Amino acid sequence: MFTAKFSQSNPKSLSMKKNNEKNAGQIANEIFALLENQDKEHANRILASVATLLGVTPPAAVNGQAGNGEGSSNGQTPLATVKDAKAFFTLKKPETIGEEFAVAAKFRVDNSLGETHTKADIKETIADKAKRNFADNNFSRDMVNAIRQAKFFIRGKKKGDYVLSALGEAYVDALPDRTAAAESRNAHKPSKRAKKKAAKKASKK
Repeated sequence: MFTAKFSQSNPKSLSMKKNNEKNAGQIANEIFALLENQDKEHANRILASVATLLGVTPPAAVNGQAGNGEGSSNGQTPLATVKDAKAFFTLKKPETIGEEFAVAAKFRVDNSLGETHTKADIKETIADKAKRNFADNNFSRDMVNAIRQAKFFIRGKKKGDYVLSALGEAYVDALPDRTAAAESRNAHKPSKRAKKKAAKKASKK
């Protein structure tokens, strides 16, 4: 009589798997630190070589192909989605609170976590996932600045909902290159004609 034998999970292997998943952000940070000062072409070659050694498919930006032929909103080749919030913040290097909010929102959009963002969503991404400071009591003021001054967000249909603007998305895509980020801001400035039209519309209300 044939007796099926079921192998039990090795506790040691499960522990190693858990540690590997837990350290994904740390590993990404270490790789970023090693490649940060390399020129982009050299860094891409290194990443492609590592992917080959690991036997995995490199992201489109690494092997020089755009996949579906579409670039990102700022004309750059899209990178593979970063699943770890801490690694994403380390990559983008936000310097202001408004930039942190925008990076958090972009992380959520890229990982299909939502197109609209509440205070709780942004706090969870920044404080819980990225392990960064979050000024809870100042959120309303900081978000108003991110909307009116930085133009990174627009208000959603529901009260307390915020949507990353086209400028906000392009700005985060360009980071950590601050020259490119500044150019993306200039590219999204409304024309004089658009400003006059908006002012005329507002005066009629």
